[in-house]
Amino acid sequence: MAWLRGIVLTLFTLSLFEAPALAQESISSDHVKVTLVAPTQLEHGDNLFALRFEVDPHWHIYWKNPGDSGTAPRFAFDARHASVSDILWPVPERIRVGDFVNLGFEGEVLFPFTVRPGDTASSVEIKADLEWLVCEEECLPGEGVITFTRPIAEKAVWAGDDQKKLSEVMKALPTGSETSPWSLKSMRLLDDHRVAFELVHAKGKSIEGLTIFPENGEVYKPQAPVISDDKKSLILEVNANGKVPDLGSFLLVDESGAYTHKDFSLTKSDAKMGDAGSLATFF
Repeated sequence: MAWLRGIVLTLFTLSLFEAPALAQESISSDHVKVTLVAPTQLEHGDNLFALRFEVDPHWHIYWKNPGDSGTAPRFAFDARHASVSDILWPVPERIRVGDFVNLGFEGEVLFPFTVRPGDTASSVEIKADLEWLVCEEECLPGEGVITFTRPIAEKAVWAGDDQKKLSEVMKALPTGSETSPWSLKSMRLLDDHRVAFELVHAKGKSIEGLTIFPENGEVYKPQAPVISDDKKSLILEVNANGKVPDLGSFLLVDESGAYTHKDFSLTKSDAKMGDAGSLATFF
């Protein structure tokens, strides 16, 4: 009977490794709660998910360019029988902490992503390793793991109003420059520490709320730009420690939407632009 006990023990040991991980669809940490927003049943093709961060009042987490201080959240996915997209980043806000200007989020923020099951999969198993920094005047690191499984059928199924909430978040996400009512005409050096973004004014659009967020925090400072009097140009100050690269990516935001301008070229010129004309300078 020893051989039988050996087989039973072997099968039991293998079952421990083959069993799916227990689902953990929320994390509670200091000043932050993270929960999975997802359908209860998936369909073949792309399925929309999100990670919801709920941050305590007066505390904040960070955008992909965190600004003067802080660190962007990190998301690492490990999928079985599926592929997972990169996180989609919502539009940040400028958050002042003393003399610092940070780019990030307060309150509730959802980070969407998509899950695409394999062609022959009947279910998916996904693990998300998360790291973040939450700050008020002091900062606390946080980390955790979200794990979940979902069956696959002909049609995705949602519970409650999660699908509606996520749909609203998707509508507010930045879109490509091809959808922007603002045409970015040129990006020129004013001097060694300032760059002028010249826009073709969008017909019928107000400059109220118009601003720009640089994706490269190592070069550009996060302070809000000053808009020129003719309502056509934005000036963005460049980090004194960084050399302005030939290409830049920026998030242009107005009162009705946000638009990502990728790899926009610095206009070459032997002479730097002066402060004369319609371009305003920083205070």
